[in-house]
Amino acid sequence: MDGWVFDLGFWLASVLPQLIVLAAVLWGLWLLVARLRKRPVVWSWQWAIDHAIKIFVPAWLILSGVAVWVVMQLADPCAGTTRVCPPVQWIRPGYLAEDFRNLLWAASLVFGGAGAGAALINALRRTRLMQAEHALAQRGQDAETFSRAVEQLGSEQTAIRLGAIYALEGLMRSAFAEGGDKIFGRQIGETLAAFVREQSVPMAQIVSEWDAEAQKAEQSALASRGASVRSESSEGRIFKNYRLNVDLEAAVVVISRSWPHEHRPELDGDGGVDLSWSCLFRLRMPAKADMRGFNLVRADLRGCKFDSVDLRGAWLFEADFRLAQIRGADISSTVFYVPSAAVSEPSVTSKQINLARWRLGEPPILPPEVDLPHRGDEQPIGDPSPFDESWMKNVGSESE
Repeated sequence: MDGWVFDLGFWLASVLPQLIVLAAVLWGLWLLVARLRKRPVVWSWQWAIDHAIKIFVPAWLILSGVAVWVVMQLADPCAGTTRVCPPVQWIRPGYLAEDFRNLLWAASLVFGGAGAGAALINALRRTRLMQAEHALAQRGQDAETFSRAVEQLGSEQTAIRLGAIYALEGLMRSAFAEGGDKIFGRQIGETLAAFVREQSVPMAQIVSEWDAEAQKAEQSALASRGASVRSESSEGRIFKNYRLNVDLEAAVVVISRSWPHEHRPELDGDGGVDLSWSCLFRLRMPAKADMRGFNLVRADLRGCKFDSVDLRGAWLFEADFRLAQIRGADISSTVFYVPSAAVSEPSVTSKQINLARWRLGEPPILPPEVDLPHRGDEQPIGDPSPFDESWMKNVGSESE
């Protein structure tokens, strides 16, 4: 009886690790063949994630068998010597219960670890699936909110239009946040830009009619005093009581503060934030507003307030810029003029440029009639002193 138990223990100790490794290899091959029979395997990280459990369990068993073999080799005192040692007895006569308990404990570690790893992977996959379902539901909710807000933009009530604009701003901020849908965010920004262009058409007609009546009255007043032309100050008095509609102003402000510059369309290739031909008469932008990448070609910007606004690289050529204020604004590389779009009378003046700022080596592009009044920091063009960039940190600190 003892000899039979000894032989069984010796056989289990010698063959059991090999059987475990063989079973794991066969299992992995069977899974691979089953996969190949359905469709070709696309080796990618996504495929590995989708089949993480099928990969992990065979790999765990194989590595466990390899670990057992490595431990046996390292524990062999006769390895690397000429001595001959007896084989390891996993089940020894006289210690049958203890040895079986040790084997069961080791097997429970191996298979328990495989089960725990599979459960963890399954939990992670379920979490990932729930996040995907939540994102899909959120996307549907955002699409519904977007559709409702766009519909409200056509309302005749200013309050409803304002609510729609700020609802779109909330969607835009979520879209441009980390992990958001940047394409959806750009669509929202382009929708607001299209709203400004469309709504400014009737505003331009109203301003034109009002402007014609005001000019006629002004000319009559000037003629009665023997004057033939209007001065800039008289033109300022004509427009002093007019203000842009609050919904148009709110839309432009929302675009500037909630559409990150790095996600705006390129001016050269995509036309930038397209507000060209828009009537933004007496627009008031908040200090430190970011208007980089804005396309304001042929826009009516008379009397606009851009104090301490970032206008770097914006397109303003052929725009009506009379009486606009850009004190402390950053107009580095801002395009006020291009030869192919030259106008008979420049809309920007040296007096306006004198109050703006630009970075060293990035002056604005001006009409030939307008000279750079300083080098960008109020110092003369030929001043050899270091360029003072302190104004960049204090943009918007000055009060009107």
